[in-house]
Amino acid sequence: MAEDLAESLPAAAKPRAAKKRRRGALRGRFLVAYLVLGVIAGAAIAGAFVLFTETERESTGDWAAWHPVGDKATWGRQIADHVARRYRTEDGDQIVGVVTGAPEVQGPESAVKVAAILIQAPNASSTNDATPLPTDHTSMYLFCGLDDSCTVVGTSSEERHRLLRREALELALYSFKYLDTDNVVLLLPPPKGESESPNAVFFERDDLEAELHRPLAETIGKPEAENLVEVPELETIRVDRMTLPFTFEYQFAGLPNQTAALLLSPVKSGG
Repeated sequence: MAEDLAESLPAAAKPRAAKKRRRGALRGRFLVAYLVLGVIAGAAIAGAFVLFTETERESTGDWAAWHPVGDKATWGRQIADHVARRYRTEDGDQIVGVVTGAPEVQGPESAVKVAAILIQAPNASSTNDATPLPTDHTSMYLFCGLDDSCTVVGTSSEERHRLLRREALELALYSFKYLDTDNVVLLLPPPKGESESPNAVFFERDDLEAELHRPLAETIGKPEAENLVEVPELETIRVDRMTLPFTFEYQFAGLPNQTAALLLSPVKSGG
């Protein structure tokens, strides 16, 4: 039965370790209203697969061989296209399209701004205790597969979930390096069934600060093949260590001021 579910975490996944924050805890009850994820509409899916023209260049002194160029307003789109096209299924298809932009969710009639990210405490039993973060300097990436409702074609597996988390890590690293962003939230493909919540990977800049001061290849090795269908064996432990503590279940909640909040909750281990 587990094989039929969406991109769920492996059973060994642990909740995100508690971090010291100077921000106060937000207490209060939220009337959670699930909003329609309209950003996964067909038009957005099509746009996500537009390949950006090659701008790669070789330079041993740079953080990475590739970097975005031109109008800075397009850099998020360039990063999404550059990274997404390298991650493939065994059939050679791009595993997900990646839609990027300011945090928002499609409501019944129009897009709704996501005004806050609420991070539930690891040991909390309800949504009453959550740490709020503003979204003024937050980049959002939505992963959309080729199957129905943006799910990924084929059977879910721990290896495929790790591959998607590696993609999320690479997107976050490029974002922190080149974009004016303090937080990056990456929404992984939704579940195929209704028995599991979708996963998100969420990073604050401090989480990856050290990696921004060393070459990208020292954090994520450059595979021998141009495209990836699985995480290289030597990277599996590193990818798990750098992504599992920052992986959450997520849902959107309506707020009284006609905006929305993204609620991130500790992942419930399977099995």
